[in-house]
Amino acid sequence: LLEKYGDSFIRQTVPHEVAHVVVSALFPYRTAPHGQEWRSVMAFFDAEPKRCHSYQIDGADGRQLARFSYRCGCRVHQLTAIRRNRIARGQRYYCRHCRALLIPEKTMD
Repeated sequence: LLEKYGDSFIRQTVPHEVAHVVVSALFPYRTAPHGQEWRSVMAFFDAEPKRCHSYQIDGADGRQLARFSYRCGCRVHQLTAIRRNRIARGQRYYCRHCRALLIPEKTMD
C-alpha cells in the first residue's frame, strides 16, 4: 500500500497509529479505540479522524492471524494470537456484553 499510495498513505496512516500511542499515554484507562480522545488527537495532528482507509487492496499481502477461543459468561470469543500472548503476559480482557473475564476455552488434546 505504501508503494501504491505513497504520501497519502503516510499522511493518514502515521497520524492514525501515533494517535493510538498518544491516547494510550494520556488516558491509561479504558477508552474506545477510535473514540473521542483518539479523534481529538487526530484533529490536533490535522488528520482526518477516519477509522478505515479507502485504498484498493487487491494484490496486497494480507496476513491471517490464528484465532483462539475464549469464553465469558455469555458466549465464545475468537481472539488473535496477539491478544492470546498479551493474556499470557498478564493482560486481562473482558466481555463487552456481560463484563466477565475472558478465559481460554478447554481444548481437546
